[in-house]
Amino acid sequence: VDNYNPDSHLYVAEYTAEIMSYLFDLEKKNNVTDKFLKRSSNQVVEARSRLVNSIVKTQIKFSLCQEVLFLTVQIIDRYLDLTPIEEIDLILLTGTAFFIASKYEDRSKVNLGSINRMTGYSYSRSDIKKMEVTILKKLDFSMKKPLPLQFLRRFSMISGVDFKEHTVAKYLLELSLLDFEFSMMKPSYVAACAFSLSIKLFKKVEWSSKLEIESTYKLVNLRHGMQKLAQLVLKVNQ
Repeated sequence: VDNYNPDSHLYVAEYTAEIMSYLFDLEKKNNVTDKFLKRSSNQVVEARSRLVNSIVKTQIKFSLCQEVLFLTVQIIDRYLDLTPIEEIDLILLTGTAFFIASKYEDRSKVNLGSINRMTGYSYSRSDIKKMEVTILKKLDFSMKKPLPLQFLRRFSMISGVDFKEHTVAKYLLELSLLDFEFSMMKPSYVAACAFSLSIKLFKKVEWSSKLEIESTYKLVNLRHGMQKLAQLVLKVNQ
């Protein structure tokens, strides 16, 4: 499968093993813990979920790539993990994280004016700029943690699935953003859970030995994450 070449100099199949090894190594860094959940009330946790939902709508409105959505939530959750809850303004954090992610992944359909509108004109441009610096300092200016999407694309490619299985898996990944607990899991694990649940639904492809090797996960190890994703699907459709 890695010999496939869509006539692009950007398709560097010869580096696949090195790239994936790098991503698996990189995901071990900048981990999110359960500190936020332990020190937050249910209302705060639910407020985070509502804000994540608003990010999805904003990402669609600006026609930004999905990486912006996932990176925004990753920035938010890393910041929440490192900061006392009483010091956090969730709305300002969300808008500014979206601003940072859009500059990093899909520059520049989004400007300060856009973020100002997104936050209901509750903050000045100066407030947003200051928060941007605060977030970046708190995260040590590191945006290097891989996104689940990167692993999902690899799993889909080596399995040869069509767009339906891949799209459903992407939908499951988006749902996972609503639950903070998924932020504490490795991106590769979340991607593997979403993909394995998707192919189980369509029953065309199985979790093969090749997928075990490429993902580093046996199917039995994915059951917990798959169950949580299935519960999320039921919850949002109630």
